[in-house]
Amino acid sequence: MASLQLLSLSMGALTALGRFGDRFVVLLAVSPEKDPYGPMHHLAFSLGIFLTLLLTLGVVLSILAVVREAKGLMAGGFLSFTLVFLVAVQVTFWRYREPSQVEDTMLDTYDLAYEQATRNVSDIWWQKLVAIHDTFGCCGKSSPLSWLGQEEKDLCKAVRQRAGCLREISSFVREHLSLVSLLFGVTLAFMVPTTPAQPKTPTPPPAGLGPPEGGRAAKSKKPRGLPELHQTQACVLQTGRLRPQGGP
Repeated sequence: MASLQLLSLSMGALTALGRFGDRFVVLLAVSPEKDPYGPMHHLAFSLGIFLTLLLTLGVVLSILAVVREAKGLMAGGFLSFTLVFLVAVQVTFWRYREPSQVEDTMLDTYDLAYEQATRNVSDIWWQKLVAIHDTFGCCGKSSPLSWLGQEEKDLCKAVRQRAGCLREISSFVREHLSLVSLLFGVTLAFMVPTTPAQPKTPTPPPAGLGPPEGGRAAKSKKPRGLPELHQTQACVLQTGRLRPQGGP
């Protein structure tokens, strides 16, 4: 249970980082309504909260089931862990089927902000682009060995160490997704159905097998004279009286 509690806390922390992290928030601020990054960001946050709550609920129900020996609570905890397992399988399958979808979406968002800032005269897009550069520690789309265009000269003139933002964003996304994949792998490893320990009850011996000689049951053996006593009582019941031995 301690491992599952730690797993729940780790998933909650990673979900909060993805929702309130500076690099995710600055890209969300420049993402328009029709851009796919916004819905993907909200879906990832909702899914992380859902899994965190399910893990926490399963741990609490399992602990209560052990303490109170309640089968209903045990079934509730098992159901919570089963749902977490199914969702983790779906997310892992989608992650390996579309390994670059998240990265491509974030790069497209930066490309959109870059084009709007360099082609339009509006200062709002320019400020948004500068905010992205300050957050990621990069400037422009070119590599450090390439020549700068006129737009990037004006944009990156105050930056001493210039690095391409496409490379920086890709590196950041891959590191974050590697943590997510590791967490879901650990989740799948821990989602093994377990039931609370039940008190052991002694099982009766098979039919036809009595207790061993010398045990407690040996004390309940009948005395040797018991059959003669039963015969005497039967004689009394038949004759109505007990005849003495040697009489007529």
